[in-house]
Amino acid sequence: MKVLLVDDHEMFTELLTHQLSEHRDIEVTGVAHTAAEALATVRDDPPDVAVLDYRLPDGDGAALARQLRRDHPGLRMVMLTGYRGEATLRAAVESGCCGFITKNRAVDELAAGVRTAHAGGSFIPPDLMARALPDFQRDSKLITAKLTDRERQIMQLVAKGASNRAIAERLHISLHTVRNHVQRIITKLGAHSKLEAVSEATRLGFLPPEPSHTSAGARQTLDNSK
Repeated sequence: MKVLLVDDHEMFTELLTHQLSEHRDIEVTGVAHTAAEALATVRDDPPDVAVLDYRLPDGDGAALARQLRRDHPGLRMVMLTGYRGEATLRAAVESGCCGFITKNRAVDELAAGVRTAHAGGSFIPPDLMARALPDFQRDSKLITAKLTDRERQIMQLVAKGASNRAIAERLHISLHTVRNHVQRIITKLGAHSKLEAVSEATRLGFLPPEPSHTSAGARQTLDNSK
């Protein structure tokens, strides 16, 4: 897969380029240090995944992600930032990013995050998601009328981090049926990924925030491909 790194710290991008080059399935095909450079690079040589720093000299990663999503709807984006605040996570999700990785975890998690994004899934540290979910509930409105009983049931399992395959086995339905339900849920919520659908459903009051102790491991992966 082709990856574009967007960060204004040259030594950091060199480190990440070296780290990703160790993986045979990942190729860093471009490095941009500003939002303007990123837009030009994606236009001239579209990557499969763009890794965006949240703070750039000529703007922020969320604004860049929104523009990239408009111009290149198929591009998968991962936000890479030193900021762990809930507002930063929310901005990343609402701008269309399907992954969120903090810079202190980048060396260990970036390859996995890029792979997950490329496969159609979403990648986010569970501890950060647990803290951010209450914020997504502000200005909440019920949306249950928009979803069928089955869709609400699947949405609850998705929010717990269950894969499509696990949902199919638990509900005794086919994997194809689960994928169709998930896609309809994403469409109904106006989202672009499972992660954004969970965030939007929680913000609107459909899903309660999960207690932090229910999240296990270093990250939560919602993988559409399984």
